[in-house]
Order: sequence, then structure tokens, then C-alpha cells
Amino acid sequence: MTVEIRRPDIDEACGKNSDHERETCCVCRTVKFIDTLQRKFATDTNCISCDAPRLGMNVPGVNQFNTRPFILYLENGEPFAISYDILDPTATTTVFRVESVRDCCAVLRALIVGGTPEELTFTPTTACVTVDLCEFIGIQCLPDTFINGV
Repeated sequence: MTVEIRRPDIDEACGKNSDHERETCCVCRTVKFIDTLQRKFATDTNCISCDAPRLGMNVPGVNQFNTRPFILYLENGEPFAISYDILDPTATTTVFRVESVRDCCAVLRALIVGGTPEELTFTPTTACVTVDLCEFIGIQCLPDTFINGV
């Protein structure tokens, strides 16, 4: 009798081992799409939507973008939040930039939001978290932006 030992893939490590689960996870598909956009950013104008086919389509009048920031929602309807300051665990954020996606596991960078409701600014942090995208029930995209240093 031969026993085959294999390493679990990253999706299995994140708790998803079914192709069907990966294919039906809409948050996963959306974040993969955002990741693709950020890797080859372009420009244009119109509404704030996660599925605008080019970066910049949801921000009129600005023509250089490299980030589509977003908020992820948990099953209880609350935004997913992480602490971005190891010295002050109460300093949290709910806004992220996708850094990479493999299957449905993503590395997200925490962003600090500033500015005004009419003109948001985003500052990247060094805090990153790896998440299973199929554990979220919703995603809200914010206006595309350019973030230095990412």
C-alpha cells in the first residue's frame, strides 16, 4: 500500500477545497478583477463600481490611478477591520488595497483614509493581511486613486 503525501494548495489552506466554491465566490472574482486592473492601470470616467473595466472610470477628471480601494463585509454585515499600528491596536481601518491574489486567498494592504467625503485621500500602511475572500459576503469599492509607494 502506497500513501501519497501532498502539500495542500493555498485555497485548501484557506478552507476552500472545492472548485465549485472557488467559482461561485463573487467577492473572490471581484478582488481578482481589481488586482488585474491595478497591475495594468488605465484611465477614463464615470460611476463608483467594482466592475468598471478600467481604473479611473469611476473618477471624472483625473487621469492616473493605480489603486481601487475597497471595504469587505463580514457575514454579520459589519465591515472587516484590522489594526494597522502595532503600538496602538485601537488604530484600525476597514479600507484595503489588494496586493496579490492566488486562488481565493488575497494579501490586502491596510489603507488609512483622510481628506473629505468629496475628496478622499488614502495612505498606505505597512500592515498587510492574508484573507480567504470566500469568507466575505460583500465588497464596496471606493473611488479609484493614485497611491504613492505601492
